[in-house]
Amino acid sequence: MKRILLALALMGSAAHAEGPDASLWAPIEAYETALNNGDLAGVMAQFTDAPVTIPNANQELFVLHREEGSNWQIARYIFATTLPAQ
Repeated sequence: MKRILLALALMGSAAHAEGPDASLWAPIEAYETALNNGDLAGVMAQFTDAPVTIPNANQELFVLHREEGSNWQIARYIFATTLPAQ
């Protein structure tokens, strides 16, 4: 079972060109919750106290989570309208 503690989104694609800037971070209302799966839809569905929207294209979502008895880990989800260059 995973516990989600915090979620942050990095808004806009301009951050990638010039490096991360603290002013581009926007907190998403998040609550600590328990999950049985780690997929993004499952994460968002668990937040029942307040609506949490999935980021739009060209945004990133970072979720800090941990399994019981383990260290904290960060998961990164990227939402893009185009595929990355190879």
